[in-house]
Amino acid sequence: MLIHFNFKLLFLAKLIKQNRFKEIIKTNLNLNQIINRFNMNDNIDYKGIAVSVFEAMNTSEFSSFEKNAAENIQFDFPGVERIEGVKRVILFFKVLLRKYKNLKFDVNDVILGDKKACVVWTNHGEYKDGTNYENSGITLFHFTDDKVMFISDYFKDTSFTNS
Repeated sequence: MLIHFNFKLLFLAKLIKQNRFKEIIKTNLNLNQIINRFNMNDNIDYKGIAVSVFEAMNTSEFSSFEKNAAENIQFDFPGVERIEGVKRVILFFKVLLRKYKNLKFDVNDVILGDKKACVVWTNHGEYKDGTNYENSGITLFHFTDDKVMFISDYFKDTSFTNS
């Protein structure tokens, strides 16, 4: 209960810092109502959108990713230049997956912030030559409204980017 209350106070402080104090006072709402009304996430399921990217990687089906990504999305991936545009990002995913007989991502945690999500993941699979592969890392997502605008991957083992 105390942690939940502290979160509410931090959220209220954030609104005040954003010069929304007058807006808050005018509403004459209690703390819960203020949080619901001024929620920065606007009830968008950022967690679901972020997790769906890993589901797309697991199934090689990218139609939901295409729907959730901004047309001008940017993707930072170790070992390559920044990739821009939803079609190019999808093409990159498909080319990357061709290196493996199979590859499965497991989402271990999702940390949400102000229009951001950080997904903690592990993966395992097998290269085309039969060699086993596994890795772990995080993927950072930035959102604008309900669209993914930016993705950046960080992972433990980057040796595969050289092949």
